[in-house]
Parts: sequence; C-alpha cells; structure tokens
Amino acid sequence: MKTLSKFEFTAIAIAAIGLLFKFMHWPFGGVLTVLGLSSLSIVYFFLGQKLFLSSESDQINQANVDELDADLLENDEDTSPKNKGKFISVLAGISLAVVIIGLLFKIQFWPMANQHLAIGLLGLLASTVLSIYKYQLTKSKLFVSILKRTLVIGAFGLVMYSISDDTWLVIRYGNHPEYIEAVRAARANPESELLWAKVEEEREKMQNPDSK
Repeated sequence: MKTLSKFEFTAIAIAAIGLLFKFMHWPFGGVLTVLGLSSLSIVYFFLGQKLFLSSESDQINQANVDELDADLLENDEDTSPKNKGKFISVLAGISLAVVIIGLLFKIQFWPMANQHLAIGLLGLLASTVLSIYKYQLTKSKLFVSILKRTLVIGAFGLVMYSISDDTWLVIRYGNHPEYIEAVRAARANPESELLWAKVEEEREKMQNPDSK
C-alpha cells in the first residue's frame, strides 16, 4: 500500500513540474500538468480508501481494516449497515478527484472548470465535517489522513474558484499583453475564426519569441 503513497507523490511532483514549465512557457508544460493531475485524480477516485490507509501504515494496516470498521459502527448507533468509515473515504476520494479535475480545467482554460470546483468543494466540505466528527469518536488516523488532503486541496480549490477567468488570464500571461487582448477579443466573439486564429498567432509568438 505504500506504493500508492509513492504514486501520489510522483503525480504531485509531475504536476508541479508541469506548472513550472507552463509559467516559464517551456515545452511540454501542458502535457506534464495534464498527466500529473489526471493521474492524481484517478488515484483518489478509484483508490482513495486504500491510499488514506496506506498514508498511516504505522498506525493502521490492511489487517486492521475490519477492526476499524467494527469500531466505527459501534460508535455510531444510528448508522446504516453501510460502513461510515468507508463512506467517508469514498466521498473524500471522489470529491478530491472532482476538485483536481476542476483545477486542471481552470489551469488549462477549459470550460466547466468552476462547475467541477463547486461540486468537488461541496463534497470536500461534507467529508471534512464528517471526518472531524468521526475522529472525535474513534481517534482513528484514517480520518487524519483524509483531513490532511481535504484541507490542503480544498484550500487550493477554493482559491482557484474565487479567481475569475479573466483574472487568471492576467496572472498567467501578465508579461504578454498582446496575447491577453487577443484572448479577450476572441472570448467576446467566440464564433469568429479570425479572432481565434489571432490567439494562436500570439501564442506561437509567445512560445517562440525568436520567430517574431
């Protein structure tokens, strides 16, 4: 299970390098960012519970999962048969994945970014509140592991959600006013192929300054 934590760290590192490359306008920045954030999202979505457990492997191992499940049920008299520990893990994993996809869309200027962020942040809010509540009952390190991720990624997601597309454009390309104006004009007239061609022209000038 420690392999999952290493994979998580690797995906984060790839995404960070990709973001650095993008801000420096170096080649492959977009590819690395998409690869890193997509991989991280897939891990959280499909393997969230195992990852949360593996992050605290000194305190919890796979052999103790059944014991943890029993403790969670015992401390929640009105719970349904579905295990609440698993439910919170799954909710947190899916919410983290959706927020990360929202971050990726925002970074890449793709549509529906804020919608993904809003849905994911609501899920993170719910999983954070539930994790705090269950930790008070069980003192399980599982919920500490969940909270570390929901709070950090949730904070990034909230910041990006609060930034408008135009503000992010200025932050991202502040040193290239011609490109900013071209994008603004194209967004104001999205059906104009000529304006989008101008955006691509300015992008090429920005990425290949020697070609001006």
